[in-house]
Amino acid sequence: MNKRFLLSTSCIVTILTSALSNGATLLPVYNDGSGEGFNDPTLGADRKSAFEFALSLWSNVLVDSYIGEIIEVEVQFDPLGGSASSATLAQAGPRGSGSVSGDPLGSNVFYPGALRNHLSGSDQVQPTVENVSGAEISATFNSDVDGSVVLGSTTFYYGIDDNAPSNTTDFVSTALHEIGHGLGWSGSLKTVDGEYLNQDPERINSFDFFVQRTSTSTPLESLSPADRLTAVTTDDISWSGAAGVAANGGTAPDLFGPSPAKPGSSYSHLDEGDFPTELMSPQATAGTGHTLSPLTLAILEDQGWATTTIPEPSGLLLLATSLLCWGRRKR
Repeated sequence: MNKRFLLSTSCIVTILTSALSNGATLLPVYNDGSGEGFNDPTLGADRKSAFEFALSLWSNVLVDSYIGEIIEVEVQFDPLGGSASSATLAQAGPRGSGSVSGDPLGSNVFYPGALRNHLSGSDQVQPTVENVSGAEISATFNSDVDGSVVLGSTTFYYGIDDNAPSNTTDFVSTALHEIGHGLGWSGSLKTVDGEYLNQDPERINSFDFFVQRTSTSTPLESLSPADRLTAVTTDDISWSGAAGVAANGGTAPDLFGPSPAKPGSSYSHLDEGDFPTELMSPQATAGTGHTLSPLTLAILEDQGWATTTIPEPSGLLLLATSLLCWGRRKR
């Protein structure tokens, strides 16, 4: 069933947000139809509560650059399939990417929609036929995970207490991860040929700008397409941004470089072997938690975000206000 445009401006909701936060505010735009997904009569309320809690955690750490900075996240549940042992939990990415006046990182760099707005000081992402809400991030969660076939008896856990039982996968952590992709944890290199998605003229995005071949400290964009692909598929790839390196104790953090390449996952994550419990590693792992780590935030800071460390929300105040994959192998 195509769920995407059944709801539009009527999707504006009441969201839980922390009274401590005065930064950029993340708001959901729910695209599910009546009786399904986030509107499911049994799971819908818990799904919304968990997702809005994840949005509030991101809102608490993103410092705004202009009054009223809002990041809309268009979201739905859809069947994404999988097997009894592995599945894509969700997929997400930015919308409305484009250039920024003044070219903070260079004239051939474009920025994901939310960061583009942040650096521009105003909302540059406008509604279109395909993006009726003008959302800056789009995310889809796998409804099959809550069935009995995909991942077997493992289902999403929708509690916000960071205490998911062993036969579940934590939904808040999954949502935090996917929002991270939408905010800028997302490369634009095609892992089939080593070319970048934008060819006329060739442009990289703000994430690509800081990716390097580890063995030679060469920016990935300076390599030939063949050499880029070799770096990505031989685990010879890392982050060069100053904030990310500092957050990793002065060492360039390794990025995910499996062979063969995994489209939508390769190099847009931290290396699973080095960072198995980091939020932005490619596999959902027990122990990831609900904390946005210094390394997670530093890689966004290199791209242009300003962040602050605020404790996890407590005493939440109800305020009335209006494609990259994280997978799981059943262990």
